[in-house]
Amino acid sequence: MTAHGLKLLDFGLARAVQRELGETNLALTRPGGLVGTPQYMAPEALQGQAVDHRADLFAVGAVLYEMLAGRPAFIGGSLIDVAHAVIHTAPPVLTGSPAVVAIDRVINRALAKRAEDRYQTAGSMADDLRRVDSAPVEGGDTARALTRLIVLPFRVLRPDPDTEFLAISLPDAITTSLSGLQSLVVRSSLAAGHDAGTHPDLKVLAQQADVDLVLVGTLVRAADQFRVRTQLLEVPSGTVLWSHNSQVGMKDLFQLEDDLTQRLVESLSVPLTARDDQLLRRDVPQSATAYEFYLRANQLGHRPAEWSVARDLYERSVEQDPSYAPAWARLGRIYRVRAKFGYGERKEGYARAGAAFERALALNPDLPEAHQL
Repeated sequence: MTAHGLKLLDFGLARAVQRELGETNLALTRPGGLVGTPQYMAPEALQGQAVDHRADLFAVGAVLYEMLAGRPAFIGGSLIDVAHAVIHTAPPVLTGSPAVVAIDRVINRALAKRAEDRYQTAGSMADDLRRVDSAPVEGGDTARALTRLIVLPFRVLRPDPDTEFLAISLPDAITTSLSGLQSLVVRSSLAAGHDAGTHPDLKVLAQQADVDLVLVGTLVRAADQFRVRTQLLEVPSGTVLWSHNSQVGMKDLFQLEDDLTQRLVESLSVPLTARDDQLLRRDVPQSATAYEFYLRANQLGHRPAEWSVARDLYERSVEQDPSYAPAWARLGRIYRVRAKFGYGERKEGYARAGAAFERALALNPDLPEAHQL
């Protein structure tokens, strides 16, 4: 308590610096022992290397990140996981106004893995922070960490040919719907590695796919209905953020995909621009049969031996619903890869691919998948 009120102080850990050598004595408790809080320790400190004032600037960057994002820059289920994140991974980008983007650049430089890539003096970092402070701030200006998500293939609880196509195609459709959002990074399920959908190792998944969240699900058919159970998990901790059970018929598959997509957006509090909102609402299939053909084709579209069947299914999809842009985009891809690898006449295949892509973009000029393909 002071005459001016209450002060809360954290003195941290002081270390004697051998200025002539630019080194610090790290063995404060025993040979090779480290003292500190891993979430705020620079990589060189965690690795037992020489440290100097640039390690303090790293800690400042970590604290500023947490103050703005409401979460630590480096997280993990154990001290080892946190240390691995500090040494090897970058924290999610902060999004928001231009002022938030500007301060994220300052923090990102302060959190550089190599000391020589950080600010070399506190004064230079302070100068950049002052420049950010002088930038105009919008009303209600907030910063948030860019969420990184992966949707894993769903697990089929009981073998069934009429259910298996949904295990891959439904997560793929959700991924495609979310991929265009500016404040969300959505990884392909291919980044998770083989068999991740059946037996996911959340620690390995967090490292390999570089994600914070994962959507997992199970499928089982009961008569003419599909029972789908989904969970949104934090990784690597495995904390369940929400769980949802659905039972739908084949004609309601798009409604299920749309419902899961909206639940993800709402639960993550993803800020939507007008463009994002339009993307989520624009491509709605007019035919349940067309959407079923589209999902069945998506399951086969990445298997060269099944490309002909996938092509036929996409063609049937656009015949049933000529206004569904995603089906035209995927049909264009199949025409292109078949032509590229010698299936049929190459010139004709490329021409068909171009026409299909143009049709997709005419229907939806903002369709991310069409631009990507």
